[in-house]
Amino acid sequence: MQRRHQNYIKQTLFALLTLLVVTTSAQEFIFEHSDCVIRFKEYDNGEEKLLKKAISLLKERSYSPQQMIENKRVLPGELYFDLEVTRPRKNIFTACVVNVAIRKAKASLPTPRDETIFRKSIKRRVPRITLSGGERCNLGLKDAFVHIPHCKNIGYAGEKK
Repeated sequence: MQRRHQNYIKQTLFALLTLLVVTTSAQEFIFEHSDCVIRFKEYDNGEEKLLKKAISLLKERSYSPQQMIENKRVLPGELYFDLEVTRPRKNIFTACVVNVAIRKAKASLPTPRDETIFRKSIKRRVPRITLSGGERCNLGLKDAFVHIPHCKNIGYAGEKK
């Protein structure tokens, strides 16, 4: 009995050490940018709570969120964040589709032709707690942010870090 218990402890320790080595050696996808400033547009369509949640999630990933200049312009070379939320009505419980994109501007106005750094679309149908689907949109936003890369500030050319 004691020998079986010792083998169980050895196997458990070996599994934990292997798991520790595997998780510490995993590489993250890190996006390098000169200042990690990312612009966002304020919305008037009732999705302000989701935008605030997205801004806090961007801060967790080392971005510096700032509102777009005059709520529509960016500087060439800057990153900007697109958040689009749709709730298609098909049955009693509304699903929530969250589209998230990070793009790098080529000109002073955002266009669909700008370089896309990251894009993800998530459709959530559950949990069905409310009819409007607010909790589905929150979870969809969190699901989309799992894949967004962290930003590493590399500074401007000639700048000492």
